[in-house]
Amino acid sequence: MDKFELAQREIEKKSRELDDLEDYHQAKLKELDAKSDYFQTAWQSIQGLLDEKYEETLYYLRATDADQSFYEVLNREMGAYQMMSEEALVQARRDLEIEVSEEEKVFRKKRKQLDQDLDEAFRRRRLAADQENQER
Repeated sequence: MDKFELAQREIEKKSRELDDLEDYHQAKLKELDAKSDYFQTAWQSIQGLLDEKYEETLYYLRATDADQSFYEVLNREMGAYQMMSEEALVQARRDLEIEVSEEEKVFRKKRKQLDQDLDEAFRRRRLAADQENQER
């Protein structure tokens, strides 16, 4: 196999690798986006449960003609639970942002290397073609 064909095969191989890398990157970003949706849905579910329990407890307090201090405790505790759930969501989003950032960093590094390899393969093919033309 001559140099031109070797370089051409290298170009085809690197082009496929580049396509595969981009496909993998897009799939990974979709996976991370789905994770973000999951966190948001989980947080909304928790908020829904907290609201439901709050309403149930409020109904019970009203039905039993409870002292005002019970209402204060209920409001304070519900506020604390809501704050904890919001903090958990914020932390999950931060962690996800770090994961996305790392994925982007790895992708750019691999992409840069493949682009350089592809440029080198094109250069070798061009040299091989020039060499063949000179030999004729």
